[in-house]
Amino acid sequence: MRPRIAGLDELRLAEERQRRSTFVLITTVPPAQLSAHALLLEYKHQSSLERRFAFLQDPEVVDSFFLKNPERVQALGYVLLMVCLIFRVLERRVRQTAAPLPTIARGPVVHPTGLEVLPGLAATVIRLPDATRLLSVAPALRPTFDALLQRWRSGAAPRPGHPGAPRSDAALRKGPPGAGRRHGPHPVGRAGVAGGAPRLTTGMARQLPAAWQEWIKNRDTITYREFLAAVRGDTPQARRLRSLHDVPAILATWSAHVPTERVHVVTVPPPGAAPGVLWQRFAGLLGVDPARYRTDIPGANSSLGATEAAVVRRLNALLSGVEQPRYDRAVKFYLAPELGKRRGARIDLPEDAYDWAIEQAHAAVAALAEAGYPVVGDLAELIPTQRPSGADPDDPPAAEVADAAIAGLAALVQQPATEASQRELRRVRARLAAAEEQLARAEARTLRRRARRVAGAARARVRAGMAGRIGR
Repeated sequence: MRPRIAGLDELRLAEERQRRSTFVLITTVPPAQLSAHALLLEYKHQSSLERRFAFLQDPEVVDSFFLKNPERVQALGYVLLMVCLIFRVLERRVRQTAAPLPTIARGPVVHPTGLEVLPGLAATVIRLPDATRLLSVAPALRPTFDALLQRWRSGAAPRPGHPGAPRSDAALRKGPPGAGRRHGPHPVGRAGVAGGAPRLTTGMARQLPAAWQEWIKNRDTITYREFLAAVRGDTPQARRLRSLHDVPAILATWSAHVPTERVHVVTVPPPGAAPGVLWQRFAGLLGVDPARYRTDIPGANSSLGATEAAVVRRLNALLSGVEQPRYDRAVKFYLAPELGKRRGARIDLPEDAYDWAIEQAHAAVAALAEAGYPVVGDLAELIPTQRPSGADPDDPPAAEVADAAIAGLAALVQQPATEASQRELRRVRARLAAAEEQLARAEARTLRRRARRVAGAARARVRAGMAGRIGR
């Protein structure tokens, strides 16, 4: 048998071309809004959009987030989509410029990707609606920026507003550790809080024990005696303490950007005063009715006793290799609050440290009075009249340490059954679901490949049969 190739059947060729060029789409868009051709273009274009947020469907990325309720999942999804939108706008803006952009991998390109644009930025400033600024500096400029920042914090840089001096909104918004407690002078503006979030601090006599235990809650291992000696000298610890609790210096920074008459000092009543006095002062300054708000909400920031603080400090020395998120979950946000419920002996302030705190208080009161800030309350309330007494956290009784440690162990043993184990179970289930989905996709791809092979073989047999009939 000798096959011959005759002329093509134009009718059958047209039918086959029509069949293969047919693309079925189901849509709710009316024909008057988009033609069939325009609709097909829109559909084909969405693949380029889907690539922008394909990472959101990656189980390795999604598994790194833990959110407690669906509302937070929706909020996070919205934030991530906004990130993708900003990323795309940045890429589009750069591509609209005529000049090619130098890139590391491809050299000068006219249409760079967003990942190629970001390394070329010297610095990125994100301004939030509340006027907060977030700064990201390129790695090449990071050493220079860190040096400038160090000079600024050490006082070597000129004051804010001076020519050549950087302005730091972060410095204006900085508050003490544990901000939110009902302590200390608090500057606010009549048209809202001046400079941003509230900053609450106390007189130095009450602040020294509180500041040390806050450092301990944040993984520090410094002893109480070392802390008291360091903060009274010219040391990094002293500069750190002043940057957080030097009220005249903080208000001087604010007054460089906010009129002095809009910076108010609300003093904390002395120990023994009625619980509602401080709230009434705040409410009166803000122009709200204090009776319309509840004040019986229990505080979440429990103070550690001397023995409990000693247990956490010793534990910190053994957990130097633990990752920060794990430490925060287990110690800072769970063990420390649980130990704070024990209500052990307060932390003692030695006589020499108390005398130094009184000197600091008198200097602060004089500086605040000279600056002329409006005061709600009495500046004399900032001068301590009674030394904080209690126990020495560097030398607690062994029996008390053992009791506190056992109580902490009991709390940690009970905690996984309620929170950590449930969280881990959810993570395992999420990984299992992701693995099952990947397996289903792999099986589907295998089935599609098999179907294509079978269809290809069938088409080949059909073509061979048609060629044989044409040859006969």
